This record gives sequence, structure tokens and C-alpha cells, in this order.
Amino acid sequence: MDILIDTNILISAFVFPDKSINKFFLDLCKKYNVLICSYSLIELADVLGRKFPHLVGNVDEFLMRIKFTQIFTPAQNVIDEILGEISLRDKKDNPILASAIFADADVLITGDKDFFGLNIERPQILTVNEFLDLYI
Repeated sequence: MDILIDTNILISAFVFPDKSINKFFLDLCKKYNVLICSYSLIELADVLGRKFPHLVGNVDEFLMRIKFTQIFTPAQNVIDEILGEISLRDKKDNPILASAIFADADVLITGDKDFFGLNIERPQILTVNEFLDLYI
């Protein structure tokens, strides 16, 4: 099963690490193919640089502990084509959803409420807790 992780989950795990989120990532990486899109990696660096500049130097070490496959986020014209009529309130979220669809991810794990309630068949959109309840 291919699982795309949204940027907000990466930020939470990196900035506010605790045993439960570390266990979540360990279990996730052991059992599933974890995907992180190029847009999320850029967004992660941007958010850390703005909000947590003292942590920027540690991000590579954090990412090296996660076994994941990097997927490339499509160009804007492809994003528009992939999403068609689907539109998220925050346009900055469109590349994440398009990346998940383009990569044919089974699940998108996010904490962003804007993703919930979308009328799409795939990927399944879940919070960390929902994913844990269903799959781990």
C-alpha cells in the first residue's frame, strides 16, 4: 500500500517529536511504502525556515530516519488537469492532492481539515489516528 504523507504531518513529527509519532513512522515505514512529494519537502524547508529557523539544520537527519520514496510534484498545468473541478480552499494544498493522485497513492495522511469531505474515490484521506485505527 502506498501512503503519501502531507507536510503538516512531517512538520508535527519533526518539531514536536514524541514516542507515539516516532512509533507511528517506524510502523508505517516497516509495513507500507511511504511517499513524500517534492512539494512537501520544499514546503517543509520553507515553514521551518520561517517558524523554526533553529531546527533547519536538523531536517536532513530527520528525513534520513524515515524510509520513504520521494515522488515529484507535477507542474501547475498538470496539477490543474489532474484535479479538474476539485478545488481545495487553500490553493497551496492542491499540489499535495495532485501528487497523491498522480502517484496513485492508496492513502493520503493529513491533519489538514480542508482535505476532508472531498468527493474523491482515491486516495483515501485519513488523519494519523484514523490510519492507525484502520491499518496498524
